[in-house]
Amino acid sequence: MPQFTSPRFERIIIQPQTAFNAVPNSTGTWTQTGAKLLRMPSGTKITAPPPLIPVPWKTGTRSTQPGIVGRKSTASWSLPNIPVIPSGSAGTVPDADALLQGIFGLAGTISAGVSVTYSFSDSAFLPFVLARFQHGQSALTQQFGIGALVSDFNFSINGDVFTMGASGPLYWALDSENFSNEDTAGKCGLTVYPTEPSSPTVVGTIQQGFVGTATFDGTGLDTTNCPLISCSVRGRTGTTYVADAFGVSYPALPVGGERMISISFGLVDTDASILNTLKTKAKAKTPINISIQVGNVAGSIVTLALKSVQLAVPDYGDDNARVVASFGDSAAHATAVANIDDFSITFS
Repeated sequence: MPQFTSPRFERIIIQPQTAFNAVPNSTGTWTQTGAKLLRMPSGTKITAPPPLIPVPWKTGTRSTQPGIVGRKSTASWSLPNIPVIPSGSAGTVPDADALLQGIFGLAGTISAGVSVTYSFSDSAFLPFVLARFQHGQSALTQQFGIGALVSDFNFSINGDVFTMGASGPLYWALDSENFSNEDTAGKCGLTVYPTEPSSPTVVGTIQQGFVGTATFDGTGLDTTNCPLISCSVRGRTGTTYVADAFGVSYPALPVGGERMISISFGLVDTDASILNTLKTKAKAKTPINISIQVGNVAGSIVTLALKSVQLAVPDYGDDNARVVASFGDSAAHATAVANIDDFSITFS
C-alpha cells in the first residue's frame, strides 16, 4: 500500500541564514544549528514554479510548440495563522525568532531577564530557511525553501489565540523529488537533500488572544466604557529580490522599498471621552500612539507599539445588540525624519 500525505504529518522548520543564496552546511550536508519547529495549525505554502516561455513563431498550423523554462525568480512562501508563542522566560527569544528577524531586518535587542524588542532596520536583510517535512514519511515529497524574505505580515488580536501570518519571496525552493536535477546555484551549497531534524525542541505555550491591555493616545481603554472588540496590525516591509538581473536565472540580491504599517480596530460605540477623542483626531488626522499588550504573565507578554498613527474616520455598523465604530487601515509613521520607530514588538 502506498504512503499517503496527511496534514497531520507536516512539520515546519525555520532557521536563520547568513547568505540568502547559501544554506548553512558542512561539506554539502545541511547544518541544522538554530533550526526551530514552528507550531501552527495550518501548513506553509512553498512554491518554486519557473514560468514557461512560449514559442512565438508561426508553424503553418494553429497549434503551438513546446516552450522553454523562464527565470527561476518566482519562488515564494506563506505562513498563515501562526500562534504567537513567547518563550515563557523574559529576556529570551521565542521559537519564531528567525521569522521576527526577517520582518524587522534586525535581531531583537535583549535586556537580560527583562525583554526582547524587535525594531526595524533600513540597511539589513535577514533571510531564513523554511522547510516542510512529512514526518516519518521519507518517501513523500519534502520541500526546502531557501532565502526566505518577509514582504507582508499581520497580527490578529482578540481571537481565541493570538496569531500572526507572513509571506514573501524565496531565493529558490528544493524538493526531494527533483533535488538531483537542480543546478549548483539552485542547490545553494548542498550536495545531499536535507533530512528532518530528529528531535526538535520548543519553548513557551500558546497565548490567549483576548487577555491584555490596550492604550490609545495615552489612555487605557476601559472595557466597561469603551470595549475593543477587534484589532489587527498589518505591514508591508518593502523587502524583495531583484528578479530581473541579466546573467542569472535566480534572484540577484535583496533590496528594500517603502515600508507601510497600519492598524485597524473596532470599538463598541459609546459616549466614552476617549472614543470621542479618537473620532475627533481621526477627522483632523492628528497622529496618536497606540500600544497593545497581549498577555499579563511575565515571560509571556507581547506588546505591539505603533507610533504617529493617523486614524481612518470610523464607519458605524450594526453588530447584533451593539453598534461598532470601525476604524479601518490607519497608517503608522516615524516620529521624526531620521527615526525608524513606526512599529516595534517587545516580548517581556
